Amino acid sequence: PETAGQRRVAVIGAGGGGLTAARAFREAGFAVTVYEQAASPGGIWRAGGDVVYAGLRCNLPHQIMAFKDWPFAETETRGRSFVTARAVGEYLERYAEDVAPLVRYGTTVRRLERVDDDKNASATTRWRLEVVSSGTTDEDREEVVVDGVVVANGHYERPATLELPGAETFPGRVSHSRAYDRPEPYAGQTVVCVGARSSGTDLAKELVFDGRARRVVVADKACGATRAYFGGRLLHAPPIERLDPDGSVTFADGFSQPHVDEVVSCVGFDYDFPFFLEDDDLVSARGRVVAPLYLHMFHAEHADSLFFLGLPHSVVPFPLMQVQARAAVAVFAGRAPTFPGRDARRREMDDARAALARPKDAHHLGPRQWAYCKQLLRLAAGLDPNDHALSLVVNDDLAAWDTWIDTNRAVYDHVGPRRPAIPGAPDLYRDLEYDVDHAAGTWRCRNERDVDEALARLYRDAVADVPASGSAAAASDDDDGAVCDKTTSPPRADDPQVVVASRTT
Repeated sequence: PETAGQRRVAVIGAGGGGLTAARAFREAGFAVTVYEQAASPGGIWRAGGDVVYAGLRCNLPHQIMAFKDWPFAETETRGRSFVTARAVGEYLERYAEDVAPLVRYGTTVRRLERVDDDKNASATTRWRLEVVSSGTTDEDREEVVVDGVVVANGHYERPATLELPGAETFPGRVSHSRAYDRPEPYAGQTVVCVGARSSGTDLAKELVFDGRARRVVVADKACGATRAYFGGRLLHAPPIERLDPDGSVTFADGFSQPHVDEVVSCVGFDYDFPFFLEDDDLVSARGRVVAPLYLHMFHAEHADSLFFLGLPHSVVPFPLMQVQARAAVAVFAGRAPTFPGRDARRREMDDARAALARPKDAHHLGPRQWAYCKQLLRLAAGLDPNDHALSLVVNDDLAAWDTWIDTNRAVYDHVGPRRPAIPGAPDLYRDLEYDVDHAAGTWRCRNERDVDEALARLYRDAVADVPASGSAAAASDDDDGAVCDKTTSPPRADDPQVVVASRTT
């Protein structure tokens, strides 16, 4: 129960980020309420959700996906390191039990705005939320005023738009990967997947090898010339040039695939915060950039009371959001003496923005996620965020966190080179099995040799009858290791020839 004088915190969303934030703020002694529009916890992982497709298996081992000190249960993993979406949903349901009294399910935040205090210009910012419970109308909305807000509503609600020339006269279907659930309805069809990152490669693999699609073409901006694999059932092509009225799709290298039944956009999602007023300049989310944010999570002007969790991508999400929650608590509680002031934050933000090659990569971390987590942990501990060595001497708890992060990084780096070299190829890396001891900082892969031999056979057998043509392929960081030979001539639309690029690791 809330006590008199207790500072209040609202958390928007009961997915992984919202749940770990609720735990952190409650443990620090604050009054927490979580507002979740669904009827159960878990965000995109909850049972009955419409974002995660039926056959999804995670692309990271559960041993490094888990929150610190909250491992997956054996009943959830069923003895596998790479678990199903259902297992993650069960894991989050169990994680949510501890904060169940704090969560208001079936409640939507309609509006979030700053409370102006005209009488005291130096007063700490407070926030007003308008919330509506399911089964009621906007006239029954409730107003709540709090001292701090954690925005953890996820970023898989608003599909990114994809402009395709000729779409208005194309007779086939054009959809977003969010609408995809199972491969069986695509049996015997020709499909183009636009995008070669996680969703594009996973969907292509399911369609070709599980759903028996006739052909799948993965369109990828990192590819210079179309190549065919696995008997011509899987193609890797450059970006789409246009959709044609006769049902064909023409690619940037001139290759044309006829009789395309569906084009699936696998280009991800845009950030969306529908509870901020459109005419309010508090937060903008344009071009996949959320601004103005310091360190991807602190509002530049209200850094001690408005926090955003889970915006960075190409990361291990649950551990990163748990670290973000610790940092948010420390700053909110005034226990982060090394947290920079407004002017210093602005300078750092300007420098980070100037260093970006592409603005849309503003929240991409990838290999920088580990240093980012350590920086936040040091801020939360009141230490110099850039002094890693001295911090460990004076803080045993920080040393344990660092060991946990370093162990996760080692396993993450072990998985990476074993991902498919060809977008849509079988994902044998998900057969890897790990033993991880975070306390000791040790790990091992029990079947590395078996998986590596299976990978070698996969690519060797693919070229057994027809040798690879063209020069050795090159990998692109932007494509998570997708391979494309820029010297190979485009195949004919119905050519069964197999051309396989060399596997890079």
